[in-house]
Amino acid sequence: MASKSFDTPCTAGAEESRCREVLMDKYCPGPHDMKSMDAIIGHQMKYIRQVFKKTQKDVAEHLGISFQQLQKYETGYNKISASRLLKVAQFYNIDIKYFYNLDDSISRNQSTPVTLSLKEIRLVQAFNSIANEDLKETTFQLVRAAASVK
Repeated sequence: MASKSFDTPCTAGAEESRCREVLMDKYCPGPHDMKSMDAIIGHQMKYIRQVFKKTQKDVAEHLGISFQQLQKYETGYNKISASRLLKVAQFYNIDIKYFYNLDDSISRNQSTPVTLSLKEIRLVQAFNSIANEDLKETTFQLVRAAASVK
């Protein structure tokens, strides 16, 4: 029996599971459990930490854990609890959905981690630093309007 190429969309069942494994191996090197999203969440945690130029020690102290434990979360060796992941999201002032790849522009079945450009991260940081909620809403509406201009 010829081996299946994983460059094409997956079918249901065992082939789909194997396809996800191949994608995870490609985009999230290291150990991971295909029944969970530990590797993707870990990748996202590490990526956002690096973008914000934080050390593992900085984040670990905020979470009340050792930097070694954070390292295990980032590599997918250990599962992070939902409440602790929420603390991570609050630390960076980002939506928890970021870690699960549930962004509106991303397919819910996509297994590749979301990565933002430095400009996108800086835009989010600048937006999040606006203290006045009315100004924040006005800025949001302005950006949405500008995005819809062809």
